[in-house]
Amino acid sequence: MTNILTITDLSKRFGAIVASDKIDFNLKSKEIHALIGPNGAGKSSLVKQIIGEIRQDSGKISLNSKEISYMTTSERVCHGLARTFQVTNVVGEFSILENVMLAVIGYTRSSFSFFISKKRYKELYDQARCTLVDAELDHKKDILASKLSHGERRQLELCLVLALRPKIILLDEPMAGLGLDAIDKMKEIFSKIKVKTPILLIEHDMNVVFSLADRISVLVYGKIIATGDAFTIKHDKQVQQAYLGI
Repeated sequence: MTNILTITDLSKRFGAIVASDKIDFNLKSKEIHALIGPNGAGKSSLVKQIIGEIRQDSGKISLNSKEISYMTTSERVCHGLARTFQVTNVVGEFSILENVMLAVIGYTRSSFSFFISKKRYKELYDQARCTLVDAELDHKKDILASKLSHGERRQLELCLVLALRPKIILLDEPMAGLGLDAIDKMKEIFSKIKVKTPILLIEHDMNVVFSLADRISVLVYGKIIATGDAFTIKHDKQVQQAYLGI
């Protein structure tokens, strides 16, 4: 598998506080790579550097071998970096399908009018339907967004991200507030999506992380102390002491 996102020797300080300490990290094709760590470990700072909200002091961030370290957030999004809460707010008065069609229009930068051609409408419709199928919402395409449950709204938000056709997706606490059934549904969806679009997952629920992630990196005091599969991370002595409380 090839590296889609590559972070090399990334460092960031806020005065005396070291938020990122020479971090090396990568996200490969067809994988879910989870980033975990205790509160204050530097996860938020790293995520903000990846998306471009904070400028690193040194180091490099590359997407598909193209350096994006000094691009703006919008430029990084245009190059294929997507984050769930970056999407336009869901329009409650529109159906699920209409919401996704609007996202497709935004991605293609095309104009929309009530006199759109049948051919163009079909193109938008087909793209939106494919996205809904990926997020397992196609059977509810005609329901108003305002009528969705919390879990279904999360699925719709994911649809709006997928409509951007990103190269990677950054999911920040996607399971927050979801019940067990909704979590199981989202896990199924993520496992399917990663084949097309790899996922960088930030999640506090260790049951979700250990059951879903192909690789896990543990961040403590701004430094990645371990990277590996669930078994490796669970049995790493340094991780057990620093994060798992063993």
